[in-house]
Amino acid sequence: MNWNRQHEAAVGAPVQLPSERFDSVTALASAFGGPICEPTVWPRGSGVPKYLLGEGPGVPMYRFEVAQNEGSPISVLGYLRPRSQRAGVNGWQHVPELGRQRGLAISYGHFWHLVVSEAGQTVHLIGYRSRADAIEAAQSLRVVEPPP
Repeated sequence: MNWNRQHEAAVGAPVQLPSERFDSVTALASAFGGPICEPTVWPRGSGVPKYLLGEGPGVPMYRFEVAQNEGSPISVLGYLRPRSQRAGVNGWQHVPELGRQRGLAISYGHFWHLVVSEAGQTVHLIGYRSRADAIEAAQSLRVVEPPP
C-alpha cells in the first residue's frame, strides 16, 4: 500500500503531495522554517530516508520516506497543526507507552499508523509492519533545529 492509499484510509480522502527533496535533515528544517521531529530509529533493513517538504491538507508539512526491506514504504509526516484524531473514534486507540506524546494508533491490515504530539507539532508515523516498530520510532523522535 502506498502512502496516498494509507493516508486515504486514514483520513478518508486521497491527497496529492507535491514535494521538494533535500539532502539532509538540517536542510529540511531550514526550508520548513523551524524545528522538525526526526525518528532516530527505523526498522531493521530499511533504506536511507528521503527528506521532503511539501503541502499536506492545507498546511506546510515535512516528510521522511523510507522503504522497508520487503519494499513497503514508511512515511513520517510533521506539521504545525493540532491533530484531529480522537481515541475511540474510527478505530483510533490510546497507546499507553506514548502517554507523554498523547499517542494514538490504528491498524490497516498489516500496517500501523501512529499519531503523536511532539514539540508543538502533530507527527504521523505511517506504514510500519509492527506496532512495536512504530512505537519505537515514535519514542525515538528527536527535535532538529534549523541552522542559525
